[in-house]
Amino acid sequence: MARLTWMRDGRSGPPAACRPFVFACVGARGAGGEGRSIESERSLRLLKAGSFMGDDHSSARPLRADARRNRERVLQIAQEALASDGLTISFDEIARRAGFGVGTVYRHFPTKEALFEAVLLGRIERFVADARALATAEDPGKAFFGWFARVVEQASENQALCDMLDSGAGMRASLQDDLGRAVARLLDRAQRAGAARRDLAGEDVLDLLRGGLAAERRARARAAAVRMADVICDGMRAKGA
Repeated sequence: MARLTWMRDGRSGPPAACRPFVFACVGARGAGGEGRSIESERSLRLLKAGSFMGDDHSSARPLRADARRNRERVLQIAQEALASDGLTISFDEIARRAGFGVGTVYRHFPTKEALFEAVLLGRIERFVADARALATAEDPGKAFFGWFARVVEQASENQALCDMLDSGAGMRASLQDDLGRAVARLLDRAQRAGAARRDLAGEDVLDLLRGGLAAERRARARAAAVRMADVICDGMRAKGA
């Protein structure tokens, strides 16, 4: 096999995204290269040129329709797997549930961490989109408190999502800003309508959201009769509202 960049650099093996290609390129006789097929030679050339979809999504060409559907399918299955199995689920099992070979998963997501991060970021982006859609709701108070309760209910089912919302780790700065602005706008409209306390700030709401996620998870574990989101929302309401 031709000496590749990772060999020249003295690393012990190829990057994770490369491994399916490397293993596919080695013929039945091993690394001597005598058993490689034409397709394997082509894969080697692509590997040496760094041409795989998982390397840099920011500069990659737009995905074809079938590739986009495959990526969305992988994300859907990964989201379900995170909720049911947690972070211990393997790439192989995700691929099996999606009905793909593991190479298809690797082509879109070079590591399990990258896949799960994409799933979690997608959930937060939907929370932001929901908040923006409610910014013109007819009842500002109902929109604000309803959004808060739904986020606590949905996010508290996923520990990894709770951790990302709590620490911000893995969230790009622009998404954190988008979330903060969307929450602040909902709160401002609820305050102007006399539904929410006037002394609350957007950051206060985000802190209450983070605390509410932890409280809701503990309450569910002990089968509490009360929803923590309802308790917090009652505390955010204006007197007499």
